[in-house]
Amino acid sequence: MKNGKGWMFGLLACMVILSACSKGNDEKEANSTKVTTNAEPSTATPSIAAAKTDLYKMAEPVNTSFILRVNPDLKLPQGDTMDNNLFTRYISEQTNINFKLQWYASNTDYEQKAKLAIASNDLPDAMIVDEKQFRAMAEGGQIEDLTDVYNKYASDEVKKYYDSTKGRALKQATFNKKLMALPNIIPQADAYVLTWVRKDWLDKLGLPEPKTLEDVEKITEAFIKGDPDGNGKADTVGITGNNSTITQWYGHDFRAIFNVFNSHPGIWYKDSSDKVVYGSTTPEAKQALAKAREFYAKGLYDKEFATRKDPNELVVSGQTGLFFQAWWEPFSLGDAIKRDPKADWIAYAITGVNSKYNVSMVATSSSFLVVKKGYKQPEALMKYLNFVTRFFKSPTANDLKIDHVQYVSILPLTLNIDYEDTATKKHDMLVQANEGNLSPDQLTPEMKGHYERWQRVLASSGKPDPADWSAPYAYLYGIGAFPKEEAQNKVYPAYTGTTPTMDKKWSNLQKLEDETFFNIVLGKKPIEAFDQFVSDWKDQGGEQITKEIEAELQK
Repeated sequence: MKNGKGWMFGLLACMVILSACSKGNDEKEANSTKVTTNAEPSTATPSIAAAKTDLYKMAEPVNTSFILRVNPDLKLPQGDTMDNNLFTRYISEQTNINFKLQWYASNTDYEQKAKLAIASNDLPDAMIVDEKQFRAMAEGGQIEDLTDVYNKYASDEVKKYYDSTKGRALKQATFNKKLMALPNIIPQADAYVLTWVRKDWLDKLGLPEPKTLEDVEKITEAFIKGDPDGNGKADTVGITGNNSTITQWYGHDFRAIFNVFNSHPGIWYKDSSDKVVYGSTTPEAKQALAKAREFYAKGLYDKEFATRKDPNELVVSGQTGLFFQAWWEPFSLGDAIKRDPKADWIAYAITGVNSKYNVSMVATSSSFLVVKKGYKQPEALMKYLNFVTRFFKSPTANDLKIDHVQYVSILPLTLNIDYEDTATKKHDMLVQANEGNLSPDQLTPEMKGHYERWQRVLASSGKPDPADWSAPYAYLYGIGAFPKEEAQNKVYPAYTGTTPTMDKKWSNLQKLEDETFFNIVLGKKPIEAFDQFVSDWKDQGGEQITKEIEAELQK
C-alpha cells in the first residue's frame, strides 16, 4: 500500500524504539509464554533449565553477519564506522555478540542488493525483510525455524509485547505452523482517523462539537459561510482533500467518511460471512463514495483538492478549520500554531452508521527478522532482541550520552517491539504526570521529555514554541480523542502480503480504483460507475487475487 507519510512512520518508529513504555530490570528472566504449533502464545510453567538461562548474553563470543540500510547523509564521529561504533561496542560488551557488517547501502540501492542477496542465497546470518520476502524465504527453505528458540530464549518482556497483539504478530511470522521469523509490532494508533476541528471557530459561531458525520456537514457549511476568522472575506475553504488518493493512507483523505459507513477500503478482511473481501469493492464503499460525492457537490470539500499539491497549506494559512487526519497531526501543525497561537485545534472521533467508531486497522507487523538456514546459534538473535528491547526502554539508554536518532539508524537489525497500544499507554502516563498523580522522575525518558516540554508550553503565556508543543499535544489531544474500547469496531486485515497475480496486476488494479473513485467524487462519473468498477476489478485480476489470498490463509 502506498504511504505518503512514510517519513512520519519512520519518525514514530524511532520514537517508539527509543521510548520507555515500561522500565526494564537487570534480572535474568525466565520464560512465561510459549509458541505452540499455530504460533498462538499460551501460558507455560518455566523449567529449571530455562530459569538459569541468561536471556541477554551469550556464554561465549559469537560473530553474526548482517546488512544495513543507512541514511546517505549520515555522519559518524571520528573513528567510528558502520560496524564499529559506540552501539556495536556496547552491544558486544553486554551480549557477547559481535556484529560483522557484510555490506551496507541506502534507499533503492539497498533494496536492489537485498533482493539480489535473497535470489542468489548469498545471505548474512540475519537480516530484516518485508512480508513478501519473508514468505518467499520461508517457502524456499532459506531461513531457520525459530519456534524452539522463541520458546526457550524470549524474555518475559518481549513475550509480553507479542502477547499484546493477541497472537496476531506471531501468527503473521508463522509458515506451515512454524515460527520462521521474529516480527515487529506496528503501533495500532496509526490506524485511527480523527476529525481535527478549530475549536475556537466552533465557539465563535456557537456550534456544538461534532459527534456524527451530519455534525461535520453542518460545521463545515457554517465555517464556509460564517467568516470564522473574522476577516470579512468569503475565503474559508471546506474540508481538505488529497490529490494522490481517495482511500489510501496519505492523510487529508476520505477514509473517515468510508469508516463512518463501516467501509474499509484498501485492505483485505473477512466479512460477516467469514469470506475474504477487498474493502474497496463492498456495498459499504459505494455508500461512502456517494456521500463523498455529495459533500463535494455541495462545496463542502476544497474545490481544488484534486490539483492542490499540499493540503496542509490551507491549514497553515488559516483558510480551513476542519480536516481528517491521524493522531500525530500536531507534528504538522507547528507552522499553523506559530502563525496563529490562538488556533485551538481539537481532535474528535466520529461515530458511524452502526453507532460505533469504525477503524480500519493497520497490519500488526511489516518487518521480520530472519536467520539464515544453517546458522548454528540462532538463539544469539533472540538474546540480542531481548537486550535492545529492554535497553531502549530503560533510563540506561540515556547514559551513553549520544545522538540516539542518529545512532538508531546504524543499529544492527532494528526491529520495533512494543505494546500495540503503546501510544495510548504514553498518553495515560503523560496525563497522570500532568495531574500530579505520577512523579516526573517515574516517567520513562521519552515521556519525561514530553512532560517537560508541556510545562514550558503552559508557561509560555499563550505563545508556545512549536518544537515544545507538537509532541505532547499529539499524545494528550490526539490519542486522547480515541473513544473507549467498547465504543470501537476494529476491522483487522486478514492478509497483508502479496500473491503472484498481485505482483503482476496490482498496479493496474490500483490505477483503476484511483481513477474511478476520483471521477465519482468529482462528479465526472455517476455513482453507478462503482458497479462497473467492481466488475472490471474482478475480471482484471481481483477475483484471482482473492482466490490466491484464500489459499495463502489456508497455509
